[in-house]
Amino acid sequence: MANGKASTFRTFPFRGEVLKHSRLYCGLATIGLAATPAPLKPPSKIAALFGEDHGTVDAFGLTLVGGPLSGDSPTACAISAGGVGMLRRKGASAVLNEDCAFAFDDGRRVIHAIADGHHGHEASHRTVELLAAMVEGSKGLITPEEALAQLHALWLEAGGEAEAEGDGSRCTLAILSIDRGEGVLEGVCLGDSGIFVGNMEVGIRRVVPPNTFYMAPWDRGSHGIPPSTHFKVPVRSGDWVLTCSDGIHECRYETPDESIGAEELESLMIRAGRSPEALVESAVMLALAGVRGHQGGEDNLALVASIA
Repeated sequence: MANGKASTFRTFPFRGEVLKHSRLYCGLATIGLAATPAPLKPPSKIAALFGEDHGTVDAFGLTLVGGPLSGDSPTACAISAGGVGMLRRKGASAVLNEDCAFAFDDGRRVIHAIADGHHGHEASHRTVELLAAMVEGSKGLITPEEALAQLHALWLEAGGEAEAEGDGSRCTLAILSIDRGEGVLEGVCLGDSGIFVGNMEVGIRRVVPPNTFYMAPWDRGSHGIPPSTHFKVPVRSGDWVLTCSDGIHECRYETPDESIGAEELESLMIRAGRSPEALVESAVMLALAGVRGHQGGEDNLALVASIA
């Protein structure tokens, strides 16, 4: 909120369970666990990770979501404030991490959402909280377009417009759904978050190019869905789908050529096999460490990975 105070409005019902079942990492060591920890087990079909809960530099949290039909490859999501380079660039703040991640996976249907806050954390945090409530209420049947259509009214109802206007916050938003039965991936990407699809045969590609759109609760003009930000593409069983904030593909701040690119993502995908948990864990560690001799961890980061 304004005046640099961390908000306490988060009422997402699974928040405590998600934190309890998340694995926390500090640097390259797992906090409180052996060097090779046992795999996580998803506590539920739904999870949200909020940046204000993950503000430690060179650390990150990771959790899984899935139901009985998700099999041995439940969706994984993670969040990190970034590294010392981020702290050096942004300076101290009451809420150091403005990113949020959301995931839903019931086996047949998957939903990802990434919100990257700018000029404050209220917009990203409230947006993901409301999206999570909508997905939970619909049992995962809501479409990305339906969720965005309802979001502004819910913002007003929750009083978020005044809160976010007070701190001037806005956020990017990438939201997508995967229908595993129909083989369809569709969604909307407002801003510079990345949505990547790949497999062992053709490699990995970015689904929609970055743009300069954003969401701001106090700016009613930002709540439309420009046609260029919507996408609908086919996916095959076994395809990887990765949604991330720019802290992954611009882990060297605003320098994508010195950050994680398609080559690194393909390598991580190959090594992960069919484990979204392994892919997410290794991608975050690589983003914090940097690639090709360049410093990483210069921004907050959040990502979600699933196998279609």
